[in-house]
This record gives sequence, C-alpha cells and structure tokens, in this order.
Amino acid sequence: MNENEASRYNMYFIIRSLISASIGFITFSLVALLLGKLTGLQAIILSFVSFAYPVLLTNMFHRRIQTLVERILFHLEKHKRIEKLMTKLLK
Repeated sequence: MNENEASRYNMYFIIRSLISASIGFITFSLVALLLGKLTGLQAIILSFVSFAYPVLLTNMFHRRIQTLVERILFHLEKHKRIEKLMTKLLK
C-alpha cells in the first residue's frame, strides 16, 4: 500500500467515524431532551444505546454510507489543504 492509498484509507475511516459519532450524538441529545432530567442509570443505558444504534445503522446502510464517503473523498481530493488539515486535526 503506497502513501496515497494509506491516506485515502485513513480519510475513509475518519469520515465514516464522524458520521457514526454524529448519529450517536443526535440520538443521545434527542432522547435526553425528551426525558428532561436523566438519572445516572438512565444516562448509562442511554450511552450504550447511543453507541449501539449508530453501529447497527451503519451496518444496515453500509452501501449508502460508503457511497456518501466516496463522494466526500472525491471532493476532498480537489482540496488538498483541507484534506491535510482534517488529517492533522483528527489523528
């Protein structure tokens, strides 16, 4: 694997992780807002659900997410400065 392929591979997983983390954050935030106050036990359970739910969704919609990430990578190839900045910030 050459350096360009390794960089693309890393960017693929960075973007995919950001998508998964965003789904989990939105899930946690919406449920927390709906419940109002959270006890410690509710927060722990909600944390596990907020982690498992995006994993399940990303597995179910693997092809669509892969297509989305490929489009993002295609646009990032045109903007090398942004790609390098993202790689430095998220490593």
